[in-house]
Amino acid sequence: MSRRDITRVIQTYIKKAEGLADSSSGDFLKVIDEWRRRVVLVLVEAGEVNPITDDMIKQRIDQINEQFRQKLEPVLSDNQRRLFIKGIQLVDKALEAGNIRTAMPYLSEQKLQRLNQYGAEHIKGLADYARSKIAQEIDLAVLGQKPQQQVIEAIGRKLDSASVFGTIARRAEVILKTEVNRINQMATADRLKQVSIQVQDLKKRWIHSHVGIPRPGHLMLHLVTIDVKEKFELLGADGQIYYVDGPYDPILPAGEIVECKCKVIPVLMRFEPVSAAG
Repeated sequence: MSRRDITRVIQTYIKKAEGLADSSSGDFLKVIDEWRRRVVLVLVEAGEVNPITDDMIKQRIDQINEQFRQKLEPVLSDNQRRLFIKGIQLVDKALEAGNIRTAMPYLSEQKLQRLNQYGAEHIKGLADYARSKIAQEIDLAVLGQKPQQQVIEAIGRKLDSASVFGTIARRAEVILKTEVNRINQMATADRLKQVSIQVQDLKKRWIHSHVGIPRPGHLMLHLVTIDVKEKFELLGADGQIYYVDGPYDPILPAGEIVECKCKVIPVLMRFEPVSAAG
């Protein structure tokens, strides 16, 4: 085995994780689009929004919002688990490619469970936003400020429109990708710490994707290699230095996380060029 073999395995598992994150986003948006259709159907079937039908319509939509909140939570948590596993496998398969065998227990799922709960709070926030904004549109119809057709348009004929559900869809996609990528990177960083007990020359390296407009602090860390138990020093856009295990570290503000495509990868120093090792 060689450094090239290890690099090939790492790239394969990065692509698998990215593919899962993209498909997870698609799964999420399908549920939200179904949610949108159900809400619009209630308004269409009501025939007319007026002071008599107002409460009935809102109660029915509140029930739908709650149903879809409960549908979205397992979609997020299931995909968090998939990316959690891929984060562990990135380390394990890289070691196998270097003919290194370890006898380590499965990584604790404590952080995964905590992030599942954190994700559930985000979903609740989406449902609360939907309830508030839809109620506002219905109130405008009741007060005669908007015809029903305009209310339906404002709530959302499609997810890519400037509407309530257009905003929900954009927020949901950010939440989904942020949380699945966060657990993926945290699983990799934690697995690196765990196996370093048996693999003494194991280090971690920050990799910048060079896609899109780079964050200067992230770009500065490209190829920086440190001990797996050490922290990267990330210069944030706010001028503050953050000491992090890797990309998506929970200590980072949203501006350093959303749409981040950086990765942390394992590095076996025995396979590195002498200049890199020294």
